[in-house]
Amino acid sequence: MKEFIFNTIGLLSDKQADVVIAAIGFMSAAIVAIIGLFGSALTIMLNKRSERKVELRKIKENQYVEFLGSMAEAKVACDNEKHEINRLLSSRIQTIYLIGSKDVQKALGKFLDIFTTGEVKKDEQDKLYGALIEAMKKDLYGKNKASLDSISYTVFSD
Repeated sequence: MKEFIFNTIGLLSDKQADVVIAAIGFMSAAIVAIIGLFGSALTIMLNKRSERKVELRKIKENQYVEFLGSMAEAKVACDNEKHEINRLLSSRIQTIYLIGSKDVQKALGKFLDIFTTGEVKKDEQDKLYGALIEAMKKDLYGKNKASLDSISYTVFSD
């Protein structure tokens, strides 16, 4: 290969050889620049994607915490406060249906079903609450294991 290049350049005049060498140098620099450009663009895209994930996780985390807080407030609210707190709780439930993962939506639906059926069994309530918390944690942090052996939902117990 070297011999071919030297033989080809040897047939050219000095000026032509300088032009060929300059063209090869320019093409090499252009290829390196294009590779660098694509590398930079890829890095920027990956960073933006990561930033969006972090921002979405913060939003979800805030909404989940506010929802859980609203559930606790609903239990201890006075009669004159219940309407406003229930309206807020309903709004937060709808927000979770909007931003939560499918697992969170399913767990929330099952948990809320126990309040609409009229029969609330403590064991069933704790189990469904634990499943909801576990789904929220998985959605936020990607963990598959429960952090506790059991989670007791005592806000609505009498």
